[in-house]
Amino acid sequence: MIETENESLRERVSDLEKKVLEQGDEIVCLRSTLADVLRRLNQFESRPVATENRIPVRNGSATPRGRQ
Repeated sequence: MIETENESLRERVSDLEKKVLEQGDEIVCLRSTLADVLRRLNQFESRPVATENRIPVRNGSATPRGRQ
C-alpha cells in the first residue's frame, strides 16, 4: 500500500515538474513578447508627429482631403 502511494506521489511530482517547465518556457516567451512591444511603443512615441498627414475634421466628422 505504501509503495502504491509512493508511486502515485512520484507521478504527481513528475506531472508538476513538467507543468513548471512548460510554464517557465511560456513566461520566457511572454517576457520576450512584452520587451518587443515596449521597444516598438518606445519607437512609436519617440517619432515626431507629421501634421500634414492629418485629415481635417469639420463638425465632428472627418472630411476627405481637398473638400473642406
